[in-house]
Amino acid sequence: LIEDFEAERLVEDLDVHKEAIDSVENSGIVFLDEIDKIISSSEHRGADASSEGVQRDLLPLIEGSVVSTKHGNVNTEFILFIASGAFHSSKPSDLLAELQGRLPIRVTL
Repeated sequence: LIEDFEAERLVEDLDVHKEAIDSVENSGIVFLDEIDKIISSSEHRGADASSEGVQRDLLPLIEGSVVSTKHGNVNTEFILFIASGAFHSSKPSDLLAELQGRLPIRVTL
C-alpha cells in the first residue's frame, strides 16, 4: 500500500519538463532590463556596430517563434515581454522601428 502511494507521487522528468514548458508558453513573462544598452549612439557607432544585430535577433523571440532549449522547444508567441532602460544617452525611438512596434507602451518617470 505504501509502495503504491509512493509510486503515484513519483513524477517522471519528462512530465515535469512538459508541464514547465506548457506553463512558460501560456503564463511566461520575460523581463529585458537595460534594453537601452543595445542602442548605438552616434559617437560610438564603430564600437557598437553589433547592437542593431542584437535588436534584430530579439525580434523573432518577441514576435513569437519556437526556441530550442535543453528541455524541449518553447513557443514564445504568448509570452509577455517587458523591457526597461534608463535611456540617458539614447531614446526609445532609437530602437529599430520593428522592435518599437513590439514594445509599444512607454512610461517616463
